[in-house]
Amino acid sequence: MAHPLRRDPAEPRAPARLTSGLRRHLRDPRRSGTLLPGPRRLRFVHVGHDALLRAERTRTPSRRLVVVRAAGAAHRALRRCALAHQLLDRRDHQPEAACPDPPDPQGLGSLASRAAPRREGGRTVNHEQNPVLTISDLSIDYLGEPTVHAVKNVSLTLGRGEILGLAGESGCGKTTLAYGVNRLLKPPAVISSGHAVFHSREGYSIDLASLEGEDLRAFRWSRISMVFQGAMNSLNPVISIRAQLEDIFTTHRPDLPKRERRRRCAELLERVGVDPSRLTSFPHELSGGMRQRVMIAMAMALDPQIMIMDEPTTALDVVVQREILREITRLRAELGFAVIFITHDLPLLLEISDRIAVMRAGEIVELADAGELYTNPQHDYTKQLLASFPSLTGDRGDFVRSGVKQEVAS
Repeated sequence: MAHPLRRDPAEPRAPARLTSGLRRHLRDPRRSGTLLPGPRRLRFVHVGHDALLRAERTRTPSRRLVVVRAAGAAHRALRRCALAHQLLDRRDHQPEAACPDPPDPQGLGSLASRAAPRREGGRTVNHEQNPVLTISDLSIDYLGEPTVHAVKNVSLTLGRGEILGLAGESGCGKTTLAYGVNRLLKPPAVISSGHAVFHSREGYSIDLASLEGEDLRAFRWSRISMVFQGAMNSLNPVISIRAQLEDIFTTHRPDLPKRERRRRCAELLERVGVDPSRLTSFPHELSGGMRQRVMIAMAMALDPQIMIMDEPTTALDVVVQREILREITRLRAELGFAVIFITHDLPLLLEISDRIAVMRAGEIVELADAGELYTNPQHDYTKQLLASFPSLTGDRGDFVRSGVKQEVAS
């Protein structure tokens, strides 16, 4: 669609795929277009999922947006109507400005109300009183010349059934921390200090550093599972969805009959909102949202108590993002597992998380309830993250100039 719009070969087009971590740095360079002479002034045509970034830069009172619907009949049948205000409202990080939820035949209620802190007897639940995972003074280094201290003395408590958001810029140590908890680090990465303890619902505790071999392999799926970043890269492209789901049961539940394995595979897809007929499909035959749902189905196959999700909505359009968030919230309420949700997208975390930890340069600089973090951020870096996302109303925000060192209090 973008090619016919480019009348001038010299006219640039904004990249279609912008990662959330680059949004803050891409906002400032676009101002340079206004400094050029009129005839050669840069006119950006932004093609991609994140339309609000361009709309926020428009000087006219009316911010216009072209919404292109799904092209194929099969896709249209599976997608709701994506209106412009839905796409824009989804990007506004103000909880009270959230757009209306789509039809809710299951009676799950609004996303905002389900993401709010849970209450029992009129009191907000204290997740630290019933932990499922305790991380104490964990440090992870990448050995070399020089040694890189990727994670520095991180301490966190994940409550049972809690959704804990982990936000921060690229390279701050979010994924390294998740890999360290799940014992997936490869040399030269090493855990230099600290430990992580899993507290089972059956009443026993396990120091994750003590697990080795088959015990560790079984633990990863049955107690802690992970949804990796980039579903297309995580799924095997030459094996059907059924074969990949069955492999989990073949490896970890070898006594399970073949008929029961197939029944459970179909049940898993139904649970995440994918038609079981897709079991015979290959990953490239699925949409981005479907692939991500398949990854979630694989992660919950053995009923884990903790699910680590590493940017599960990356490169998905905002309507599909909302659908994935609703599925995660529904499954959490239905199955009771806790979630560590890793993303650059702080507005997304404000919608889904009970608490949010903000990470910078390997350290947790702020940890608070989602509502409190939004209304009363304490750390300057948290304030920068909140201010860097464009708003739908009011004046245009300040710009963070890339390449200019920002003075942030430690």
